[in-house]
Amino acid sequence: IHTYGKTVLQSKNTNGKLIFNIPAIYCTKTGVFSWYLVLNNKTIQTGSFNITPNNDSPTVLENYLGPTTLLTGTEHFTMMVAIPTDSYDNPKEDNTTVYIKDQFLNDITSTKKQTDFFIAWKNIYSRTKVGKMLVSTECNTTTSKEFETDIKPSIGKDFSISYSRNHEFADGNQITLLETSIIRDKFGNIVGNGTMVTFQIITKNNIILKTFAATINGIAIGQILHPDHQETYTVKGSVTGIAESKSLQINYLALIKTFTYQFAENNRKI
Repeated sequence: IHTYGKTVLQSKNTNGKLIFNIPAIYCTKTGVFSWYLVLNNKTIQTGSFNITPNNDSPTVLENYLGPTTLLTGTEHFTMMVAIPTDSYDNPKEDNTTVYIKDQFLNDITSTKKQTDFFIAWKNIYSRTKVGKMLVSTECNTTTSKEFETDIKPSIGKDFSISYSRNHEFADGNQITLLETSIIRDKFGNIVGNGTMVTFQIITKNNIILKTFAATINGIAIGQILHPDHQETYTVKGSVTGIAESKSLQINYLALIKTFTYQFAENNRKI
């Protein structure tokens, strides 16, 4: 009886000795092998033996790393799990030594771990700078390939906004540009490209207008059309649920406040 199931073996008499050949497939799987010697439908002897991993064969490493993307900061981590096996895919016995290595920029760390329930694992924490972290394992001179974990900027901090325009008149035609300062996380890293910024505009009559822009190199630039009448816009930028700016006011002047006119020809002309 074996992990693969049960089988009946026929004996072969060699010089008065009964020889039982165990199927080869049973010999490549670790575990308990129980046997029963049967004569005339009666069990006359039983026993068992263990099949252990073949430490003389080359070591094979199975590795799992995740997540493969982290945010900057000391509270985020990825886990490397290593499973060393023999050439027949049997996990090595407990307390097998595995080295787990991680590299970020010029910082290289190697940690010695012992397998427990067939695995060795380590939590590898993020850094305060963005970049790629490389992780690999080693066991019995067998080295795994390198796995990559991307460290990306964490959520942005509050920022400021400014505006620029060709003139200050409410002509209903020109464009005012709204621009954020460089948006960074708390560690000074520029937030990722494509971070969406919402510019909310409130008019004198409490009408709400919005425009949107995505960051490039940490800066988002939105556009608004000049009103067609004298107006004051109160503008505020925000990254929804994460960061925001203080409000600023943009004043637009009327093109012509008043002019003189008169009617003529029985009020048919102005």
